[in-house]
Amino acid sequence: MIALCGDLVARGPSLPTALHAAFAEAKRRQVAADPDWTARPRLALQTGRTGGDPVPYGLAANEPSVAALVRHSREQGLLDADFSDDTHALFADGDYPDA
Repeated sequence: MIALCGDLVARGPSLPTALHAAFAEAKRRQVAADPDWTARPRLALQTGRTGGDPVPYGLAANEPSVAALVRHSREQGLLDADFSDDTHALFADGDYPDA
């Protein structure tokens, strides 16, 4: 997860999308150079165990994890009981495709 100061987003509304795109491009290059994640043994192990992407990017790819984070945070009193279940409300407006 990338956290940005709200003032930065207010001054540059395209910043969240641009940062996501930059990180997604860096990941694409890493996977192209090392598709089996051999340079990152922990990630290679996770890939082998799950059969999936060890570091999924994007809102849809991370929806179950973010929903669980909200649920547990609410249960632990870190979020108000009436905090929205809409996990997209946690993120700045932008385009965050899976990568």
